[in-house]
Amino acid sequence: MSHASFDLRGIPLVLHLNGPVDVPALLSACAAVAARHAVLGRVRVTRVETSPERYPEVATAEAARPFDLDRGPLARFTLVTVGQDRNRLIFTAHGRVFDASSKDILVRDLADAYFSRAALPRLPLPYGEPSAPRGALSVRQSEAFWRERAGEPAELVLPGLRANPHDVGPGEIVEMVLGRAEFEGFAAGATALGATRFELLLASLGVLLRRYGTAGSPIALDLGTRTGETRDHIGPFVAEVPFAPHPGPDEDLPTYLRTVQAELRALYRFRHLPPERTSRPVLFSYRRRAATPRFHGVGTGVEWTVFNGVARGALHLQAVDADRSLTLGLRFNPATIDHDDVSQIARYLRTLLRAIAAEPHARIAELPAPDPEPDEESVAAGSLSLDGAEGPVMTQMREIWQEILRPIPANAF
Repeated sequence: MSHASFDLRGIPLVLHLNGPVDVPALLSACAAVAARHAVLGRVRVTRVETSPERYPEVATAEAARPFDLDRGPLARFTLVTVGQDRNRLIFTAHGRVFDASSKDILVRDLADAYFSRAALPRLPLPYGEPSAPRGALSVRQSEAFWRERAGEPAELVLPGLRANPHDVGPGEIVEMVLGRAEFEGFAAGATALGATRFELLLASLGVLLRRYGTAGSPIALDLGTRTGETRDHIGPFVAEVPFAPHPGPDEDLPTYLRTVQAELRALYRFRHLPPERTSRPVLFSYRRRAATPRFHGVGTGVEWTVFNGVARGALHLQAVDADRSLTLGLRFNPATIDHDDVSQIARYLRTLLRAIAAEPHARIAELPAPDPEPDEESVAAGSLSLDGAEGPVMTQMREIWQEILRPIPANAF
């Protein structure tokens, strides 16, 4: 495998199936999903058995296993049996053929194929055909729009930050969850401001960066590009675009939020023809996930946010909105910033979200300032997960990256 074809950008999820699973029907359902979504190409389906004690290591290694972009496949199912009537279906696909919102489609189609015990109808619109909305703007208009937003982003200021990478590298994660009470408070704040939860969360990220001392926006956004014709398609329907608004020191939150909303409306018009490359050190991704479909006769759960050992840029904030809770994952490269510093950023983000929920019309300068000391209430509540600690899988990931980054001899080609 050449260095150029070796890629770690997998998007994993895990389906928990507890009960008497019809294994042949489940494996047939995997094949039916692959046949329905031609973009997945050749899909590998394997089955293994392991003990409950070894399963976490097996699952993490499977999620982090790299892809060979030259030979494929770019999607794989692994059915892991961990005990009687206890199965875990691990799916991982490369970002060339899959995106985060594809997870909902995949699990829904799997459940339909498992229930019907039949092939799924192939989608009538082949992936890759022109799918921009009717009345879409011209390429020339799009190029002019993105040219106005081009340029180097502001220097990112975060506690303990040693560099501003823009590419994919080995990663760790700090994850936190807003439980029902916190989530409802934040949602009520968004409603009071006439905003969606996505809009207010994006504005909150801008406030956090401003309060740490970043003078301009260093943010790129992941925006979905599905249309009415492609809403049921698996694929990479996402555009990474620069986000320009940044709060002024004397603004109040409603004023800044209106600027955020206006920019989003402009970005939505041009997201189907995004810039060729967006180079920003902070990436923000948000999605509202669907409810977990039922697999007939089997208890079902889904791990929607499985970490794959990879980070993009200096900081990648991923938000998954489940309508009753909000999961926030802060991915980072440990060569760039330490785990403790990212944990501090996560605690401060929680503090800001609480403050905004309590006083959504506050001036930005009046919101809490960063505090280097841990929030004892957050730590005591156990809602900050300090994932990413060094272990066998993280050691394996570091070895993989050392091999990728190893200088290639001049006579290797």
